[in-house]
Amino acid sequence: LPDATPATIATGLGVMADWAGGMLLESKEIDKERGIILSELRDRDGAGLRQARARYGADYAGTVIGDRLPIGISETISAASRDLIASYYAAFYRPERMVMVVVGAIDPAAVVAQLKTSVGTVVARGDIVPVPSLGKLTLTETPVVHTHADPEADDTNVQMVRVMPMTR
Repeated sequence: LPDATPATIATGLGVMADWAGGMLLESKEIDKERGIILSELRDRDGAGLRQARARYGADYAGTVIGDRLPIGISETISAASRDLIASYYAAFYRPERMVMVVVGAIDPAAVVAQLKTSVGTVVARGDIVPVPSLGKLTLTETPVVHTHADPEADDTNVQMVRVMPMTR
C-alpha cells in the first residue's frame, strides 16, 4: 500500500476480504481472464518453458508440481466452467485456511481491529472438502542426474539434485 493511514489500510483489507470471500466470479470476467492465461501460456511457450517443465518433472517427480506448472495446462484452463471454479473457490477459499500477514509502519492494535471488521467477517461459502493428494517426493540416497536437450535452447543448465528428508 502507498501509506499506512487507517483509510488506506481499510481499503487494502477490504480488497483482501473480497478476494477471501466476496468474489462474484462472473462468467464474462472468467472468460476474459481465461483468454489472458491462455495468451500467457502461448507467449511463454519456448525452450525456457520446456526446460522448466523438464526440470520440475525431474526435481518433483511423483508430485503434482512435477506434472504441471502452477499456471496449469491449456486443456484444463479452456474447459474450466464457472461452476467448477466457483465450487473450488467455495471449498478452498475458507477462513480456516487463510493467513493474513501485515508488515509495515503500523499500529498493530489498530490493524487487528480493522482486520476483525473486514477480513474477520469472511464466512465459508460451502462445505469443506478433503485436500487432494499432491503426491509424494521420492527420497534419493545419492544425487540423481537428469538430462533434457532442447534444440532451441540458448543456454545449458547443469543441476545435481538429492531429495532428502528435512531435518531440524
